[in-house]
Amino acid sequence: MDPRAEYFVCFDQLDHGFSTADPSYNDRIAGLLIASRGLFRNAKDRGIQFNPVVFLRDDIFESLSFEDRNRIRADSYLLEWLPESNGVSLKTLMESRFSEVLGTDQRPNVKWEEVFDEQERMTGNQTKLAHIADRTYLRPRDMIEFCNQILVSHKSHSQDQNLITNADITDARVSYSPYLLDEMDDEISKHVPAYKQHLNVIESIGSETFTYEEFAKGLRMRRPGDTVSEVLAALFQFSVIGFLRPGGAGGGSSWVWRYKDSRATLDPHAVTFRTHRGLKETLGLRR
Repeated sequence: MDPRAEYFVCFDQLDHGFSTADPSYNDRIAGLLIASRGLFRNAKDRGIQFNPVVFLRDDIFESLSFEDRNRIRADSYLLEWLPESNGVSLKTLMESRFSEVLGTDQRPNVKWEEVFDEQERMTGNQTKLAHIADRTYLRPRDMIEFCNQILVSHKSHSQDQNLITNADITDARVSYSPYLLDEMDDEISKHVPAYKQHLNVIESIGSETFTYEEFAKGLRMRRPGDTVSEVLAALFQFSVIGFLRPGGAGGGSSWVWRYKDSRATLDPHAVTFRTHRGLKETLGLRR
């Protein structure tokens, strides 16, 4: 290998075939991580710029069990997509796409506010950015798909308004919500085969927010052999639902979502739950 060149070998889509019940998957991914770290260090000792890059979901990494995991964690970088930040974010991701399509020599960089009318707030005084991000799993592909659906909605409305409005976003939720459920289907079905029946329980409740007792009653009617706590834990693991954590001495309750914290676990004493807002339309839930 040429010491003057910099080499990258990237491994992606490693979630294909992922199963916590499959020990061979654990061994394969652990072997890849250990080999990549070893090759990187060996190459560095020889003055070679060889960089194996392993892209792995953080929840999958947390589920792995092998001897060098903590050492590899120290050498890893956690990429977090936030709606808005000083660095790379979902907002800057979309602005780069806007600039590619709408930018000109005189105006090469197109800002979010030049596309979305942020003077007009969504329900609850939310910005359009926050409203959209709340209906994603903070993944670029979700953000891109939602914005594409919003564009389709915008083009179908009157051309009098150049900026994207509340009505454009509200209409786009109807077509975006089934997409999000389809995305989840691939991830959940092999781990929780009966999850669609569990979603039917949430549909029967009809409300975005529900209690433990409401879910338990619906589950007993549809799948009496299932354990309520186990079903809720599985739905929480895949971020179909979050739970309300009561405030402590300092006050201030908060919603806990696993897609925002891969180490979060379901509180066995949780009473109040909320379905992810991106699924609201396809499940026919009311606020």
